[in-house]
Amino acid sequence: MSDYTEKPVLDTKSVLDRIGGDKLRLKQLYSFSIHEIRTWNDKISESLNSLNYDEIRKTVHGLKGSSATLGAERCRSLFAEAEILILNNREEEALELLKKSNDEIIELIKEINGNC
Repeated sequence: MSDYTEKPVLDTKSVLDRIGGDKLRLKQLYSFSIHEIRTWNDKISESLNSLNYDEIRKTVHGLKGSSATLGAERCRSLFAEAEILILNNREEEALELLKKSNDEIIELIKEINGNC
């Protein structure tokens, strides 16, 4: 399994490529997404409290997609790894990995604020 920390926190180039290089649109995307990103910790906490691994997997799958849309590569990779661990019945490892998501989300918000 790859190490999510090897990924960039934010890959603005890939997002810019997808939106035709429109930097204003990129800033708008990031500005509108800050609130959603801040709720990611809540979503993770709620699903972790349930210890319902199907629910946790669904949550991280959704967050993986949201991360990919924003170019949040480190978060996307972390959520993808957690999802794979759950699918492979390695729930304890997934939980340990997800405990690191708060720090990654904070770093992502800092990166976005630096790009807006």
